[in-house]
Amino acid sequence: MNQSSPPDFDFTRLAPHAVIDFITITADHPVPVIFSAGRSAVWRPLDEPSAGGTLTLHDPSAADLHWLQLQFPASLVMELEIAIDFWPVTGCTQAERQELIDSTMLAIAGRLRPDEACPYGFGLRASVGGGRVSLQPFHDRQPPTWAQLLWGSRGDWIQVKAYPKTRDHNEPLPIEHRRARLEIAFRRGALMDLGIHHITHVLFHSWRKLVAPYLRFIARPEVRIRRWEAPRPALQARVWSAWRRGGAGAFKLAHPPAEAGGLTMEAIKYRESRQVSLKSVRLVRHRRANELVGNALRQLERRLTSRVSGGRGEQVNRDSQR
Repeated sequence: MNQSSPPDFDFTRLAPHAVIDFITITADHPVPVIFSAGRSAVWRPLDEPSAGGTLTLHDPSAADLHWLQLQFPASLVMELEIAIDFWPVTGCTQAERQELIDSTMLAIAGRLRPDEACPYGFGLRASVGGGRVSLQPFHDRQPPTWAQLLWGSRGDWIQVKAYPKTRDHNEPLPIEHRRARLEIAFRRGALMDLGIHHITHVLFHSWRKLVAPYLRFIARPEVRIRRWEAPRPALQARVWSAWRRGGAGAFKLAHPPAEAGGLTMEAIKYRESRQVSLKSVRLVRHRRANELVGNALRQLERRLTSRVSGGRGEQVNRDSQR
């Protein structure tokens, strides 16, 4: 591991894969259908019974979405979450898999910088432990590998999360199904701005073009030195010291997020004094990471637009409707 920078991704042993984690739509009635993942859509009625309710389906396949689009063509998409799973390749031992997941979480924490892409600004940037009781900023330190990393809060129109995926639906996953996961959730306000209103927009949207800017990784910082300027070793040392401590988060944002963790004003000022302005620094994009995540999103687009027999979704169990 390079001691002068955050850990890097080991893409010789990682395979990014993009999926839709869940979708929530408006609907005027529940559907008694078992979908391809063996789950039902969760129905939540609104306060006013005549107004209908919402359906939430986790892990929908392309067939599931095509079927829902036929059943509810005018339904509005209220929330959508897309996940990038960093899968360890087959052949890793249990110890190697866990080590790979841990190093991938550190790489995400140190190299992911979605902040500039969000047009609304993230209201929070922090890590939270298993108890979810203590938010800790990680602008100036490496968070624990088991922590959930947050860019944005639950109420924000867009939220990015990263965490080690060790459980699914409150059940522990076997070691061979564990991976590092990166999620981006779009709520109704953001979906409206992005022109995603109905399920058909989800099926035929360019997700690589939309999502990739929010999942942008940084390879390294570079000090900007004009041809007529002398070298600036003091600035170079400060830049690399910040990069080593906090990765991409050690560099100032034009619009910083709200504070988390109840820091005192003195602690906030001290941390900001250690952050580096981008006026004299350029953050070089991590070409390999951005390329592979983009390819995973492109594969998701292809799966969603693939032809489904009869437009009905062959994998949906129709027996439950009888």
